Amino acid sequence: AHRCSSKARDLSMKDILYDLVNLLLQTMAYVEESSSKKNTIHREIMATMNSSSGNTLGAEILVRCNGLFSTIVEVLLDKMTANEIIAETLGLLKNLTYHAEGHRITMLEHPGLLMSLTRLPLVTSLDKCSERLSGIFRNFSVTPDARLIMAQHTDLLNALIRMSSDSSSNQRVTRNILNTIVGMAMEPDSCIALSLHGEGIILNVLSRFVAKDPDPVARRRAARALRCLARENTTNLLLSNENTIRILSNSALHDEVREVRNEAAEAFATCAVGVDSEMPYYNAVLTALVDLTRNGTLNCTLLASVIRQQSARSQNRIHMVEHPGLVSLIAKIATCDSSTAIARQDAIRSLHHLSEEEANRKKMATTDVLQALVKNSTQLDEEYRIIRSSATCAIVNLASLPSNRKCMVPR
Repeated sequence: AHRCSSKARDLSMKDILYDLVNLLLQTMAYVEESSSKKNTIHREIMATMNSSSGNTLGAEILVRCNGLFSTIVEVLLDKMTANEIIAETLGLLKNLTYHAEGHRITMLEHPGLLMSLTRLPLVTSLDKCSERLSGIFRNFSVTPDARLIMAQHTDLLNALIRMSSDSSSNQRVTRNILNTIVGMAMEPDSCIALSLHGEGIILNVLSRFVAKDPDPVARRRAARALRCLARENTTNLLLSNENTIRILSNSALHDEVREVRNEAAEAFATCAVGVDSEMPYYNAVLTALVDLTRNGTLNCTLLASVIRQQSARSQNRIHMVEHPGLVSLIAKIATCDSSTAIARQDAIRSLHHLSEEEANRKKMATTDVLQALVKNSTQLDEEYRIIRSSATCAIVNLASLPSNRKCMVPR
């Protein structure tokens, strides 16, 4: 049946596929365990269903067949199942999770299915099986409601780690694994589970991919996963691993592929929001942010947002003003005509925050800073109200220091 032409198979699907699959499932149930033809029969049946599930029509019919997923679980859990049968079964399930996307949660929650899948990396190393298994996980992770379920399944996370550590894995397997992690990390509630799993082993795996994988697509996706994981309630977990921050910074500055540099820069900047002056690598982070912006890898809007959040914490302000080039870069963003409105607003608010620290006021009374404050304090449109207010407050702060007043008058 599965060897006929695709045109003939598609024409007959509506009429016979449902009954055919139920008949095939009954046949599998009646084959005696001791039968010498068991593996042959199972392989042909799974190959037929795999071939029939390669489009939306076939997949939608198959998922409605009683006992299909219970049979899949039994086949995958049977220690005597041959690798060829496992490969056909995984091909079937990969097709179903792709084409019958509306049934992914039902599949994921079927008793024993996820458990039977997560044990496979321990029992088979066949390249075709690994590729199809990783594709199944990737397909599941596309559905938002599936992400938290997956992230909370310890055996699934262990299976992904095990597969990612297999040096024989091909490029498709690696990319599927990283896409799965990115998918799960897009769900905020999943990030804690992913970051804490195995004392941060997933963070280490992602960092390794960013630093060492020869495939630029894999490096980019690993950086994206780290960016997704760097949320308000998980950033500290990433920052506790200095190696991850160093790898992201190095990749953003030096990776040979522009797309990888850009993704790593965004991940680095997202993590940098949580860095504070008490951390030993604080100045190195500021230097990297400045360098990434100057060479065009990091966009000014993102930098201004990071600096605004950094300057809002009073313990950081003196260190930020003392850092060479940072304040002048903020002022440049505030005056540049190509800067977005939100970038200018964040830049001026940063200057206001920094001027709140009395010890900073003398160092901030430079031509660049004063020009930025004056220009933005005279914007009369209502949309510039916050910018105008912040700029005016910063001017008042700087003028409170008598030694600044003489240089401020010409402005």
